[in-house]
Amino acid sequence: MSHPRLGPGPFYYRHPLLTALIVVAALATVTGGVVGWRHLRDQDDCGSGLEARGEQCVGLTDGGHPFFDELRGVSQRIEAENDRVEQTGKEYVTIAFARPMGEGQSGAIRDSLAGAYAAQWRANRGVRGESPLIRLVIGNFGERSEHWKVTAEKIVEESKEDNGVVAVAGISRSTKANGEAMRYLSEHGIPMVSDVLTVDEVPGVRTLARVAPTNSDQATAAAEWLKDQKVRRVQLVFDRDENETYSTSLRTAFREAYAGDGHALVEERGSYAGRLPSLGDRFSALIDNLCYSNTRTIYFAGRSDALRVFVAQLGNRGCQDVGFTVVTGDDATLLRSDEQLDQALAGRIRLVYTGLTHPGVWDRAEVNRPAVRFFTETFTSKDWFPDATLTDGHAVMAHDAVLTAIAAIRYRTDQGPSSLSPEAVQQKLQVLNGVHRVPGASGDISLDNEGYAQNKAVPVLELRPHGGVELRDVSYPDGHPPR
Repeated sequence: MSHPRLGPGPFYYRHPLLTALIVVAALATVTGGVVGWRHLRDQDDCGSGLEARGEQCVGLTDGGHPFFDELRGVSQRIEAENDRVEQTGKEYVTIAFARPMGEGQSGAIRDSLAGAYAAQWRANRGVRGESPLIRLVIGNFGERSEHWKVTAEKIVEESKEDNGVVAVAGISRSTKANGEAMRYLSEHGIPMVSDVLTVDEVPGVRTLARVAPTNSDQATAAAEWLKDQKVRRVQLVFDRDENETYSTSLRTAFREAYAGDGHALVEERGSYAGRLPSLGDRFSALIDNLCYSNTRTIYFAGRSDALRVFVAQLGNRGCQDVGFTVVTGDDATLLRSDEQLDQALAGRIRLVYTGLTHPGVWDRAEVNRPAVRFFTETFTSKDWFPDATLTDGHAVMAHDAVLTAIAAIRYRTDQGPSSLSPEAVQQKLQVLNGVHRVPGASGDISLDNEGYAQNKAVPVLELRPHGGVELRDVSYPDGHPPR
């Protein structure tokens, strides 16, 4: 019996290798399509005024895009207030609150935006004048400000539009990328009011005003507090990266304020490289030497991420019977309670730092009581942001930065449209002193010729286990509030 002749069989039987290559190519095509669709979807998700850069959305938003979930509530409030402003038909201008937006610092960013919104809300209801109304947009420089130029270019573009950006507030801390952003904005004539920027100098920036005490002010306050505590010997621990301007300026200022007159500052064997790995090993060796020295107080001139590692290593020190006090600058406000940090602070380690402001200052220093009341009624009493904290200063300083920009915008003897240009606002920032100083929630803000806040109160604070913060002292650079 004959059988029907079998054909050559399926292609994948006869050419297994070629079949495999075809399958791989097909999968690559499909995957590429999915990846491409994903990128387009992310681009669409960013919304108007924003651009996708990897997993981030950078640029400007009117509040319609929350950069992450913790910002959703405050973003919605800003968007609603902006809509209300635009629908009034009245004259308005725009302030951009711009800064890096890293999700690891979402709590501090949320509090900053909440403070900025509180200033906008107050201003649009008759505080610091009535006109123009204020529209507030949120700018994201990127997680580490790596995409600052996208946002800065959009700010410059919008400054040329009707009702456009006339000032930038925020900026955040002193980093190389933030410095580049400030230089770009300055070159294009955009005035800026920084909230928590403390570095003493930003070369090449001529349109910057500040509401925070400088690193020199903070280092001087720390040195005076240590002298009051009868501390005669301090070990300096510092980041040796010269590009780390925050650390460098703290180190220089503390040396000048503390050393001499019977006070010894030890710098030998105190350096570290914050950008390199094995930081814990470096600090462990440094602490071993401290255990065998007669120095029990450390001034830490470095960022909070390195500070966290240092304090954790102190908690694991070999000389548990010896206590240490670590004193540092305002970057410590970014520390959040965790098991290692709490264990160290409960084990004969004190962490004292100079902050930018603190609610305790309202009872211990000369402040403008109506200004404080306005802020607390707006920010606290309305229960808008139940998860926000005032102890780290981010909400208060952001509020005061936006309020200072508004004070300059609304100082108008000339009612012409040119009085609301970025150039005019830059000019008017220089009038905010003396009788025209701004009654901020952190204290009166009186700007000198270079845009520095004069004689701002510097609180000396202590971080306790589980995130508690206690006020230890209040210092003024010249011994009194601005006048």
